[in-house]
Amino acid sequence: MESSNATRAPDRSFATLLFASWGACVFVSALGTLPNFAYPTYVLYRVVLTIACLACSLPLLLACRWLWSHTSIGRALVAALTFAYVLAYLSAVGSEQFERWLDPPGMTAKSIWFESLSGAIGAWALLGGIVGLYFGFRYYTAAQEAREHLIAATALAREAELRALRYQIQPHFVFNTLNAISTLVYTQQTADATRMIARFGDFLRLTLDADVTREVSVAEELELTLGYLDI
Repeated sequence: MESSNATRAPDRSFATLLFASWGACVFVSALGTLPNFAYPTYVLYRVVLTIACLACSLPLLLACRWLWSHTSIGRALVAALTFAYVLAYLSAVGSEQFERWLDPPGMTAKSIWFESLSGAIGAWALLGGIVGLYFGFRYYTAAQEAREHLIAATALAREAELRALRYQIQPHFVFNTLNAISTLVYTQQTADATRMIARFGDFLRLTLDADVTREVSVAEELELTLGYLDI
């Protein structure tokens, strides 16, 4: 059950990052389009470029996930940003080609590959933001997991220390109690011996069954102390 939950958790996180990236792309692209809303050709260019960035975000996030698991954070960032620029440039080329198809013939004389260099900067900014979002999220979750593991390890170490201390103390008390019971039996104080055996059993049950990781109530501590004093 735990393994299946652990498998589904990264998938949900990946889907959340994907939808968050799409929302950020649309929002930033809309802000950049509003000042030029009077130019329909440019608006369509921005729409096509935004759709291309949305389509590129999925392979980009998949590449980021692979790089996070197979290389250092520095190399992963460089590789992811480089891949993001390649995708941005290809998106700009496709969007520029679409804009030229809409424009009348002869309106643009520059090479489409050169003209797309400026358009790729904005697309790269969008995809680079996705890269930063992914690695920032993964770094944060990794730090949280490391903190939880440290807390769990500290609790286990404390529990082991308390158990070791308890096992060191108990044998002396056990031997002394058994000697006292044997003395009562030898002196034929059967009622006292029977009572001590019963109290000794209750004390062992309270001690050995106690959960050292939880807080003990005053009533439980008092019961344990009275049992010890009675023995």
